[in-house]
Amino acid sequence: MRNFYQSRIEQAASAAGLSTVLINPEDPSDLALPLPRIDVTWLKEKNTRIGKKIAVNGDSENRRVKAAIYSAEQAATVSIITDDKDSLDEMSKQFLLALPKTSSDPQGNLVTSKVHQAEWGGFSSELVEVLKTWSKAYHITFTSLLTKEVAHPWMKDVSPSVSRQENSRG
Repeated sequence: MRNFYQSRIEQAASAAGLSTVLINPEDPSDLALPLPRIDVTWLKEKNTRIGKKIAVNGDSENRRVKAAIYSAEQAATVSIITDDKDSLDEMSKQFLLALPKTSSDPQGNLVTSKVHQAEWGGFSSELVEVLKTWSKAYHITFTSLLTKEVAHPWMKDVSPSVSRQENSRG
């Protein structure tokens, strides 16, 4: 699923005019890295077993039940880094507007993305500094379901085998 989340970040970055997306860069302050760019740091994924029925499809012959087995939450820190402080606000706004709130993964399951907070960086002093970078980091959580589809045909013939026994109480 991480590749799917990554594609959503890359699409939003492209819409914001950012062509470089780096995954877990070793040294984000490396001067050789291109600017502007987005750095993505993946955090721990949390899986919770839920086991609930979410859909029933088909007719009586081919009834299929779709059940959500796990809920997965993947946290990421997405940092927009640039050397132009004037364009940072516009790139940040365009990135957030382009990040989809909900989308469907390749299996047809709903994936949501939620931005929890943002942190500004690079505003340290009023002095002129050489090669100063400006950044804004977003803390995003992607939530998705791991589902399983099982065939459950309707019962067509019910032949109860009930026998009545006399109670022999005296």
